[in-house]
Amino acid sequence: KVFTMVYNNKVIRHKAWSISGLGKMAMIVAVASLALVSCGNRRQRSEVAGLVSQWMGREIVLPDSLPMSQYASGAVSMVPQPSTEYTILTYSDTGSCFSCQIKLQKWKNLVAKVDSLYHGKVTFLFVYNPGRRAFAVQELSEKLRIDEFSHPVWLDTLGIFASLNPVPQCNDFHTFLLNKDMRVVSVGNPVLNPKVCDLYLQMISGEKPSSDVFTTLSYEPTLNVGTLKMGTSYTFRVSVKNTGNATFSLHSLSTSCECTNATALWKTLSPRQKGDIKIEVTPDDIGDFIRDVYIDGNLDGTSSITLSGKSVHKIDI
Repeated sequence: KVFTMVYNNKVIRHKAWSISGLGKMAMIVAVASLALVSCGNRRQRSEVAGLVSQWMGREIVLPDSLPMSQYASGAVSMVPQPSTEYTILTYSDTGSCFSCQIKLQKWKNLVAKVDSLYHGKVTFLFVYNPGRRAFAVQELSEKLRIDEFSHPVWLDTLGIFASLNPVPQCNDFHTFLLNKDMRVVSVGNPVLNPKVCDLYLQMISGEKPSSDVFTTLSYEPTLNVGTLKMGTSYTFRVSVKNTGNATFSLHSLSTSCECTNATALWKTLSPRQKGDIKIEVTPDDIGDFIRDVYIDGNLDGTSSITLSGKSVHKIDI
């Protein structure tokens, strides 16, 4: 079989598995497009299109049994590969700022929601690789215990998952919706992007995606905030303008890190109307940082604002 998708008026074809029904095919194209746009802020779009072509339909390779730990209880057991209809697998190479990357509370909420809607239909697989540094392993283990994260976790200190499945640097390609054959049917992080979350749930349930009236926004997608003092809160504002012909409805604002918060005093923008997004950043680690703000609304794809800067202990005056 050959899977075909259209991106920027270009036809992309690659081998894929057999899928019954045009609804599921449309879902795959929609979710892939979301991942494309999200990563497209940092990469050439042709390169991102190549990544999607590479991963859609690809089998995720896992050991026959996984050493899964439940840090809330301290239990450790060897677990066979998932056998449910779907698996949501998320991988994180956690070097620093664990809460920024793994978003435990959001994952707990999503697991509870999916389990209530589709009990027994979806397995969640969390793969975290803190490396072999003892302090990083201890810090991650302690966070899992403190947050009472009761779901099994594969603490992959040897980097087995990445060696079997070389994932790209773009974080959008670190979370996958897999079918029962462990093949990728969708890509994207559902706890960071509400649109991806909705599409995951629609695909699991077999529903067709909703048809919103889309519009477009104009704004500065990247902002270099310079040097900031660790532990100090800073506020920045980004102006966005509705450049489409339909009213823009803001569904939500989310961030890539718990040390960053985004708010807006408006809920809708009429065509050609402007509004500010207020972003508060409190650096919690020393060194260069990148923080993303995700804008969810009736947009044909996902939109994000990327803040970059450097955090130091002390700023010389």
